[in-house]
Amino acid sequence: MGGVYGTPDIRITVLEIQGSGEGPCKYKPGDSWLVTDLAAPAGLCTWAIASIAPYLATLRFGGSLPWEDDKDRAVACCSDAANPVVFELRRLANT
Repeated sequence: MGGVYGTPDIRITVLEIQGSGEGPCKYKPGDSWLVTDLAAPAGLCTWAIASIAPYLATLRFGGSLPWEDDKDRAVACCSDAANPVVFELRRLANT
C-alpha cells in the first residue's frame, strides 16, 4: 500500500548498535517501524528521526543515494556518539 501523496512506504530497521550496544531509547537490532505518512513513527526518538530524515525524504520522493548499490535502500546512523544506532531504510514497492 502506498503512503500519503502516492509515496512509497518505508521500512526502517535497526541493523546494529555500536558502543555499549544500548542507547537511551533501548533499541535492539531487528526493531523496525513502517513509515506510511508524514508523521514520525511511534517509538522512534526525535534524534533518530532528525538524523535519518534526509535519507527518508530521498527514498519517499523517488530518489536514491549514489553510494548505495540498491536504489531502494539507505543506511544511516543516529547522532548518539556514545551509542550510535545504524538504521536501514528500505523503500517498499507500491501495491
